[in-house]
Amino acid sequence: MEWDDIPRAFKESYACLAHEAPTECDHGAHWLLADRDGTGPRTDRNRAVPPELGEDQSGKWLVMVSPEEVDAVWAEVAGATRAGELGPSSKAGTEWQRQAMRASTHLICAYCEDWRDIEDLRRVLTALRRLGLSTGIASFKRDKDTIAGEYQDAGRLPNPSVWVAYAGGVEEPVRLYTKWLSTRWPFAKTELDGTNDAEVARKIEELWG
Repeated sequence: MEWDDIPRAFKESYACLAHEAPTECDHGAHWLLADRDGTGPRTDRNRAVPPELGEDQSGKWLVMVSPEEVDAVWAEVAGATRAGELGPSSKAGTEWQRQAMRASTHLICAYCEDWRDIEDLRRVLTALRRLGLSTGIASFKRDKDTIAGEYQDAGRLPNPSVWVAYAGGVEEPVRLYTKWLSTRWPFAKTELDGTNDAEVARKIEELWG
């Protein structure tokens, strides 16, 4: 196949492979990707869930970063992902994606394999906080809810994020709560205390799938 025969969209995405900085990729690719196995950064036009994860179980911590800071932050997150300090995969929204969404910030997602594995979720959030991220209130969203179109402005769920972490520092225990055990507004918080983690996750599956 000649270069002229390759679809334009593929060539644009391929061109972004040369960039490790989200702000440098201003066309063609939505995300820069880094994987725990050391591959990456790679680009994908719009991949919601890393293929090695099952969308029924996987999810991600959501980190919002300003355009001025995103390149440096992503370099640290990508490095920590490849070093095995976070979950199996992370991604950062490119400048092209930010402009397409008319957003003021870039989104970085740090993936976890199973939204019900609270111990692992706490571990990954603590690692993000060691990088100086997510020290404020942090949200964890299941991939299947993203795929189903559950966002802040509209949806069937009490909150788009199944877990929310209170603000905290690196040395503080990660404190999580959910509003998903409530089915009517105002949705009450249920806190996880380390003894009820599995039971709360089971009840959420019964209520919301």
